[in-house]
Amino acid sequence: MRRVKTTTDELLGLFVVVLEGLTTTTTDEEPRASAVVSLKNMTMTKLLHADLTYRLRGAGFHVHNALGGGHDEADYEKALAYALECERIPFQPQPTYRVEYRGQQVGEYRPDLTFANGAVLLDLKARPAIEPVHQAQVISYLAVTNAELGLVMNFGASLLEVERLPNFLAGRPRLSAEVEMPKDILHPELVQRILSGLATVYRGLGPGFLHQVYRRAMRIELSELRLNSDYLKELPLRYRDIIIAMKPVRLFMVEQRILLATVALHQITTEHTEKLRWALRETGCQQGLIANFYPTQLEMQYVQV
Repeated sequence: MRRVKTTTDELLGLFVVVLEGLTTTTTDEEPRASAVVSLKNMTMTKLLHADLTYRLRGAGFHVHNALGGGHDEADYEKALAYALECERIPFQPQPTYRVEYRGQQVGEYRPDLTFANGAVLLDLKARPAIEPVHQAQVISYLAVTNAELGLVMNFGASLLEVERLPNFLAGRPRLSAEVEMPKDILHPELVQRILSGLATVYRGLGPGFLHQVYRRAMRIELSELRLNSDYLKELPLRYRDIIIAMKPVRLFMVEQRILLATVALHQITTEHTEKLRWALRETGCQQGLIANFYPTQLEMQYVQV
């Protein structure tokens, strides 16, 4: 028997249904599979693209059985594309979709693979496990592509992991973008307006995109809020009276008082806070904000000189 594991969905908290038709035993024609299948967000009566999902899952089993875990994501993508061709499953690799915010293009998104004329998208991972942020990313991608179904297929562990995320965006939980300001924050009214704009961007786009997508969206939002801002691409690194180098920064200076960094990072580190502190000294601002759009909740870091 294939080993089938279900996990708790920390992001959506929805009931997990494992359908008998999708947890079949291994036959003589199929290789013995070591696979994890976590099937979520399904309706009790109908499974979207059930036949296609079954075939994709089988192709994933073949690839994982042959390669095992621990390789790069690009390796699995090449192997899976070859497996799909052998199984005669039509697919489109990395089609381009516009990412829009308030009716303006702020970036592009290229899913790893799409199927059924774009109705199904597949996001490949090579990580120890599928995490809530990976699920949140696919939900963001569903909003961009209007696909009916998103699949996350993770090859990184000893067991293959597959999760289904139907496009139930109308009923999805509201993304958490509530943040608390420190009591010693400078310019609290201005900071509160900026935080409101950041929350609007986060709820509008969701996690999963590159830094520049959120920067472009925040530039639009700052204009909507009627806040004056300058976009700083670089600043001089000085030693005494000598400019050592011009360093890239990608910061908003809002109302000449606050520096804002919009990022999409796994983790905000001391390197990021220290670089912002240097930028504050260079510009004469005293309050800095780092807004991280990567997690499943908007993350804020506050920096002062």
